Amino acid sequence: MRPPLAACAVALLASTLIPSCHIPDSRAWNLNELHDESTHHKYTGAIESNLEYFFRHQVAGSLAVGGASFADKVPVAVPDPAATCLENIVELESYGDHDPRIAAMQVEWASRLAVSDPWRLSRERAVASLGRATRRLSAGVPQGLPQGAVPAGPGAVSEALAGLVRASRPILQRGTRATETERLDLASAIEVVTGLTLDLEGARRMLHAAIDLASAVGLRNEAGKPLIALSEELQRRCVRLALAAALKDREPLVRAAAIEASVRGTDLHILDPILVQLAREPATEVLVRAMDLVRELGLPEGPIEGSKATPEQARDIRLAAIYDLLQRPEGEVRVAAMRTLAQVSGTGNHSLREEDWQAWWNSRREKPAP
Repeated sequence: MRPPLAACAVALLASTLIPSCHIPDSRAWNLNELHDESTHHKYTGAIESNLEYFFRHQVAGSLAVGGASFADKVPVAVPDPAATCLENIVELESYGDHDPRIAAMQVEWASRLAVSDPWRLSRERAVASLGRATRRLSAGVPQGLPQGAVPAGPGAVSEALAGLVRASRPILQRGTRATETERLDLASAIEVVTGLTLDLEGARRMLHAAIDLASAVGLRNEAGKPLIALSEELQRRCVRLALAAALKDREPLVRAAAIEASVRGTDLHILDPILVQLAREPATEVLVRAMDLVRELGLPEGPIEGSKATPEQARDIRLAAIYDLLQRPEGEVRVAAMRTLAQVSGTGNHSLREEDWQAWWNSRREKPAP
């Protein structure tokens, strides 16, 4: 008995696509299946491979072969959702950020998981992804909402989102043939969105809509460029808000990753507030990571933002923050601080004896003013 024609077609298509099927949307799908609305892990989900996702969501739809529907997959047990989550984060990153839609998808998920995923390794990996996005977007320093700022509520976000969808519809339908009035309507709707004070949840929700609309219009369509620009602005907000939260994470591993992501994603002057906070940092892991970064990248130069200290005084403040770590009880921290002083002090001293550095510091303090 010959197999059904549809089954033959599916088998032939599968044999062609299995080596090359590479779909980032499948990773976003899996991450969604692995988390509930509060980003807690779920132990059941319709986890799909690239090929499954391709058939179920891009080819098959309601196609049935041999009585089995490809459109829906019954959720199955996920014995280790934390490990499966991390695997999908890594896979989503692997697609690179050359495609605006994929890059936005990466930021959407990384900003959510960096703050809310229950497993510290997933948060750490998501934070590292945000660091790369910071460089790509020139997102600036991590920053939460200003003191006293009230984020837009769900109603205001929904209203702005509905206005954006309405204004995008003519662009979606006519592209570059859209009238000047229709283009101005889109610009106004975008201005409403960017004018909102958004918390991380609101920014992610808007980002998801913006990139979906931009993709529907066409990422190479000139008329859709304002939507791509909106997506990038919302990505910047997500990155800044998520990294600011990660810098306060309860886990030292994540805080250390957030420091590195922030420093590598911006410029050395972000080290100034980090150095000031070192004395209050309880975790060895965070302190050692900070010292590693200073040894590799050097100290910031020039004045400290918001300080009246001269550049010379600013250098002394930075060196003092490192020298003060010699008072810590952890040997690993003291060694890291001495190695860092050897690198940035300009003394040529590479000693790992604390008394040598104490003598150096005391001699600097006793030096008469010019």
